[in-house]
Amino acid sequence: MGLPKCDQCRTTFSWGQVSKSLSLFYRPIICPMCKTENRITFRSRLLGSVIIMPIIIIGSISTIISLSLPVTITLIVVTGLIAILIQPYFMKYSSDETETNIAI
Repeated sequence: MGLPKCDQCRTTFSWGQVSKSLSLFYRPIICPMCKTENRITFRSRLLGSVIIMPIIIIGSISTIISLSLPVTITLIVVTGLIAILIQPYFMKYSSDETETNIAI
């Protein structure tokens, strides 16, 4: 676990670069050192979806166990913030086109 690195020169991307890439619908990251375009891998896209799942689960469980609305909103916001903060550490990027596309 750590921040992703450039596939070519192994330069570590910053947390901000990865977060920006994720928030802009998986936009590629251009390495500042070697100018290689690195795209998020398909597996990382799936993992990113799994990291967000606790937000949905908390929302569903809160209605089942009858938590108050302020408690539910607080839990969802805190879980969302934690997910957003840790997500860049789990993402992988690749300059290889075959790793970034879905194999059918």
